[in-house]
Amino acid sequence: MSDVANFGTSTALASSGTPQAIATQTLSVSTQDLSASATQTVEGTVQGTINPALTSTTATLALPTSAPVGTRPTEWTLHKGEFPYCIARRFDVDPEALLSLNGLASGNIFYANRTLKIPQTGSFPGTRALRAHTPTYRVGSSSETVYSIACFFGDVRPEDIVRVNNLASADVVLTTGQELTIP
Repeated sequence: MSDVANFGTSTALASSGTPQAIATQTLSVSTQDLSASATQTVEGTVQGTINPALTSTTATLALPTSAPVGTRPTEWTLHKGEFPYCIARRFDVDPEALLSLNGLASGNIFYANRTLKIPQTGSFPGTRALRAHTPTYRVGSSSETVYSIACFFGDVRPEDIVRVNNLASADVVLTTGQELTIP
């Protein structure tokens, strides 16, 4: 792997903050076709500059992306404002299968920091979205979190809210009245 590819990979991984799926893209560039530096944006989140002075014509870059739709983690740690039913909606799994896999029952009290195993088969029985996706959402109280807002909509992933709003992380403190874009 070239120094450029290593740098791109390291930068992409360092900037992600949390484990994410990595997509690999191969760029073939002929230096004779470039008369000036060009910038390429991939999914609007990662930018890389192609330098016409490079002698290598092929570079492989690893780019962080949110998990593809339909993929599920094997585990999820509950955050403030999350409950197994919203996790079942988010990852499109049967809530009863989620509870059963974790030795839980409906009516249990669920606390933040509890790690749940996520079933890898099945689907949510019914509509996953609890509410229509409005273009924006105004934070109603300082106790709301990116995680609780994702649960409010049902099928929204916290990392997608972070991405579209350019937030530092899903753990950022939200303020009353703050307006967020909902993906």
